[in-house]
Amino acid sequence: MIRILVLLAAALGAVAAYAATRERGERGEGVQVIEYYGDSTVWGYRSNSGERVPRPAPAVFAESLPNASRFEVRNEGVNGTAACDLLNGTDGRHVPWREQMAASKARYVIINFAINDQWKHDLDSYAGCLRSLARIARINGKQMIFETPNPTRDSGPDGLDVYVDTMRLVAAQENVPVIDQYKYLTGVLGGQKPETLCPDGLHPSEQVYILKGRYAAKMFASRFLEK
Repeated sequence: MIRILVLLAAALGAVAAYAATRERGERGEGVQVIEYYGDSTVWGYRSNSGERVPRPAPAVFAESLPNASRFEVRNEGVNGTAACDLLNGTDGRHVPWREQMAASKARYVIINFAINDQWKHDLDSYAGCLRSLARIARINGKQMIFETPNPTRDSGPDGLDVYVDTMRLVAAQENVPVIDQYKYLTGVLGGQKPETLCPDGLHPSEQVYILKGRYAAKMFASRFLEK
């Protein structure tokens, strides 16, 4: 009799657990994967040294999200890379984007490219690669999000500004949300030189990586979690 009661209790527990899991799934709960792609400023390159900072922006982003335990944030940044490298699978880490997205379990995909692109690719190529990245992600059921880069020593109307504007344009055309770090950090600079935030002219200081991560989480939450 006792054995029957134990088995019955176990069965009822399993049913309850299944029902709870199903309910969480129907409400869109459970762990959601966010993949964060980009260059060394996503990877977390330490200004002037090349080592990795203890808290890259994606890590700060992860810990700053509301109900952070609901999310798994994967830092997919690769030093020295551009949007077309990610698309074509030539960044030294990822397979071509179609294969990457087909295999990915991510619900959200964030990409941050422009700094290296201005040296490697003309505007048309950059725009085309951004567009393809967004469309392929969408076909595979992902929510694509563009993130503009931090200001650098190359900022200006004939430099990085043009690539940032191109990302914003493609985002508008493809209906892709934008986390506009460029605008935010330009405001933080308040007319000072980019080296104020990026000691080597390209890569943020440790404190600025933290600012970037917190700002990205705030913008992500306002768009996707506060409804």
